[in-house]
Amino acid sequence: MKLGLSLISLWHISLMWAQNPTAFRHINKQNGLSQNSVFAIAQDGYGFMWFGTRDGLNKYDGYRMIVFRHQADNPQSIISDDIRALYYDKVDSVLWICTPEGLSKYLAQREEFVNYPNPDGPFFPKMGAMRCVYRDSKNRLWAGSDLTRVLFKDAAGQIWLGTDAGLEKIQRDATGKLRFTHFLPEIKVFSLKGSGKGTLLVGSYSNGLFELDKEGNLLGHYTESDGLPGHTIFGILEDNSGKIWLSTNNGLARFERTGRSFSTYNYSDGLSNLEFNFNAYAKTRKGEFLFGGTNGFTLFDPEEIKINTFVPPVVFTELKSFNQPVQVNDKKELLTKAINLTQNLTFRYNQANFTLSFAALDYFNPANNRYAYILEGLDKDWKYTQGKTEVSYTIQRPGKYTFRLKGANSDGIWNSQERQLLICVLPPPWLSWWAYMLYGLFAILVYLGVVRFVKLRHRFQLEKVEKEKQKELHQSKLRFFTNIAHEFRTPLTLIIGPLEELTRRQESSGRVQRQLLSIEANAHRLLRLVNQLLNFRKLEAEHEVMQVAEGNFVKFVKEIFLSFQENARLRQIEYTFSTVANEMNLWYDRDKMEKVCFNLLSNAFKFTPDCGKVAVSITQEEGAICLEVNDNGKGISSLMQEQIFKRFFEQETPFEHNFKNSGIGLAVSRQLVEMHHGSIHVQSEEGKGACFQVRIPKGKNHFKKNEIILGFKDSEDISNYTAHAPTEITPQTPPIQPLEDVANTSREDQKRLLIVEDNQEVQNYIKQIFASEYQLISASNGEEGFKKAKESSPDLILSDVMMPRMDGISFCSKIKTSVETSHIPVILLTARTAFIYKLEGLETGADDYITKPFSPEELKLRVRNILQARTRMREKFTKTLKLEPKEVTPTSVDEIFLEKAIQLIENNMDNVDFSVEDFAYEMAVSRALLFTKIKSVTDLTPNNFIKTLRMKRAAQLLKHQKLGVAEVAYQVGFRDSRYFSKTFRKQFGKTPTEYMAE
Repeated sequence: MKLGLSLISLWHISLMWAQNPTAFRHINKQNGLSQNSVFAIAQDGYGFMWFGTRDGLNKYDGYRMIVFRHQADNPQSIISDDIRALYYDKVDSVLWICTPEGLSKYLAQREEFVNYPNPDGPFFPKMGAMRCVYRDSKNRLWAGSDLTRVLFKDAAGQIWLGTDAGLEKIQRDATGKLRFTHFLPEIKVFSLKGSGKGTLLVGSYSNGLFELDKEGNLLGHYTESDGLPGHTIFGILEDNSGKIWLSTNNGLARFERTGRSFSTYNYSDGLSNLEFNFNAYAKTRKGEFLFGGTNGFTLFDPEEIKINTFVPPVVFTELKSFNQPVQVNDKKELLTKAINLTQNLTFRYNQANFTLSFAALDYFNPANNRYAYILEGLDKDWKYTQGKTEVSYTIQRPGKYTFRLKGANSDGIWNSQERQLLICVLPPPWLSWWAYMLYGLFAILVYLGVVRFVKLRHRFQLEKVEKEKQKELHQSKLRFFTNIAHEFRTPLTLIIGPLEELTRRQESSGRVQRQLLSIEANAHRLLRLVNQLLNFRKLEAEHEVMQVAEGNFVKFVKEIFLSFQENARLRQIEYTFSTVANEMNLWYDRDKMEKVCFNLLSNAFKFTPDCGKVAVSITQEEGAICLEVNDNGKGISSLMQEQIFKRFFEQETPFEHNFKNSGIGLAVSRQLVEMHHGSIHVQSEEGKGACFQVRIPKGKNHFKKNEIILGFKDSEDISNYTAHAPTEITPQTPPIQPLEDVANTSREDQKRLLIVEDNQEVQNYIKQIFASEYQLISASNGEEGFKKAKESSPDLILSDVMMPRMDGISFCSKIKTSVETSHIPVILLTARTAFIYKLEGLETGADDYITKPFSPEELKLRVRNILQARTRMREKFTKTLKLEPKEVTPTSVDEIFLEKAIQLIENNMDNVDFSVEDFAYEMAVSRALLFTKIKSVTDLTPNNFIKTLRMKRAAQLLKHQKLGVAEVAYQVGFRDSRYFSKTFRKQFGKTPTEYMAE
């Protein structure tokens, strides 16, 4: 009965698939499969064929496809529709089905399934998706899941396990314990097959085919260069003649173990499916092969696939030069006869860009013909191709080369006779014999030029005496300017001192405070120009001392770059910074290079129109780091490019701007760069902008020993602060209590500080300073800081300038221009002393800045003063009868917000139903944000804010003595005059009647 069913089933399968005239027959969903992707194939004892897909189990009974799927209400249905592997157990005549949910066993006689789910199953613990199953000779059932791909028992009775981490051999020792031996580490094994010679074939993912002996020693490794069509082996089968068939990710292959050769099969051979799946392969009793793939499965009889034994001759078919075909005796003069008859090719030095076309004269399946070629003198190894019949080369070195070519037919039968072509590339003219004659003549001319130079040298010495006289005159002028500069410094110092005291108190209104900051910034600018003149005098007298230390030059320039960012935004200038690396270490004097960078950027903004472009870039070259500052201003003529670096030269500025020049900035910059043994020059065209380039050599060997600072620490080094630290900062220091925990303690009345600092050690140090007095919130960059500022509404923000993702300048601007956070004061921490000059003329900027490394006492005083100033402003507001928001608010954004709030309450003064919810709705903010803004500016809740304004309006009406108390109460939104009188007395300390009588 079993034999009859087997013959019937195979007969009907053959009938159904015989419609395809090629040797390969293809079956997919159109022929009855439940899904095109076939992941498992098996034949049972009755001859029926079984196919596993992700959408059910398919059984072919000789006439039709029967699909089994999981039924939730039927415990005897299959455990899952996702079939990963099939195994027919001949001993019990049972079909085992592997799924992600566990195992199913199909009982053919009862036509039902017995399921063994993964969790708490009777056979298996919870172990993931089942991928393979096997019963050994001792009636033991082996199952693999997750990373296990295939189980195999070889002729010697050894069990091999293929996994995603390599190959395992399972043995039992004398005590009966299982022992695992690991082979092919880090190789994903997808398929295994033994041979009669005791060898083991291992198919892998992305690593080709391996051949091992019975001890696991490597006998061979085959990849695409050996003839495999793809690098992944999904299935391995052996036909009746001993040939090995492989399913890959790019078609099928037949492996001849005797000759170690491969024959490949693809679309051109009639194959419809090139992408196959592991576990999806089987050999029928009739000897036919089935391979499952992503588009159904393929059936064929390997005996019907005949080997092509014709040995094809190889010929050259065409020569191209620069992708243009070369004809015999054409203008290129490369061929005097057909390329197949040519044995030598000669190219000129600039002509050796060519393509050779060739062909193996086998027309049975030309798309699968194979070739091997090498250009001796250029290629190191032979290159193998399939179907590709041309190769291109570009030879740049003169010399002689030999091109060698071999060919094979579609079944890998190679022609032992190879073709050769000798290629000669001539040298360029400048390496010819007459070129060397010209070189000798040039050397003679150089000698004559040196003689003439010696004669002119005497003339230059005479001119030098004249220059010394000019220099003496220049020094007398410079002494005059220096004396005046010394006189300027005393009154400037007396002006700046009181200004700093006024701005530090912060008792003035927001507008007056900004005017004081503007005066202070301009006074500092004037002092800077005076100091610049004095420094220039030091440079001229060579009294300036270098103080060189190593540091990250990119971070140094980036912070100076940020100090001009707000000015660029206000003038709508496209302002960019680029670098080839985030860290470039350089030995330099920070103070002097800061002056150089600041002068270059000041000049760029000075000569750049509004809506223009300024770009800063840092690059590396061999032995040096280069800084470039580009602008698209009016440019500099070629005649003036050297003049701008001379003393007291000043070019007229065509635009209105805030940058003034002393005429010595670029002269000082050149001297400071030259003190670093570097160079500075400009490239420019009139009307096309200018590019200033500064080149500083790497290393420190070019500096003197007394110019180098040993043990230098930059501003981010935590050891700068440990001398002032309240407690020692160590890894064991307990962390600061977060805000969520502090809120549940007795510290609820403490102010909140938001610390935004990317350096974790400096951030911890700042926390140590303020931990005992304030509630602390921390962030590591500007984006995180802005998010936390909106969430927690701190009383003050301490922020670093140089941070990832969002720098401190952008973060401060975002804080000050957002309605939710504009009331929060900001203190910026910077490593650059020139940062103060960025603050001039800002509408929304930082409330203060502190230079790193800072003193903890100074930092605490600055924070305390700003918070106290804000408290005094709120107290001033609550005591003011007539509301004048522009005199009590710190920023223009808060002025607009408070003016709108006051106007809204005045418009609803007599509206008794006007509530806080209406207030928030009309202000277009949430109730929580309304509470935060009103509380931070006025120290009143929104409800008390409305009530205070109504009481002050009532006081104004009562003073006129034209309305009664009840009428006044109604006009300010009170229904009950008694409640109005009670509220009025609480506000002013007397009843409305007593207030009118005064």
